[in-house]
Amino acid sequence: MNVAAWVLTGIIAGLIANRLLNEGSKHGRTIYIVLGVFGALAGVQLLSPARDPNMVDRETFNMLLLMYSAIGAGVLLFVGNFVREKFFP
Repeated sequence: MNVAAWVLTGIIAGLIANRLLNEGSKHGRTIYIVLGVFGALAGVQLLSPARDPNMVDRETFNMLLLMYSAIGAGVLLFVGNFVREKFFP
């Protein structure tokens, strides 16, 4: 249940980033969605042990982990956009 919510959070973050940055191409949308999903999953795995090592439970819904996934997706999307603009103008 939690993993599906994290992936959905990453997809939504990727779509929002795509809209905000006015990327009209389908390729750009796909990249943002993939970055959002990986960022969401990485955010949960990296941020949750900092607070409580036993917090990651894939069965029950946890709002704090959902927030971690949104933070992770946002950070990875920011870094990905920075790298794209800096090195691939």
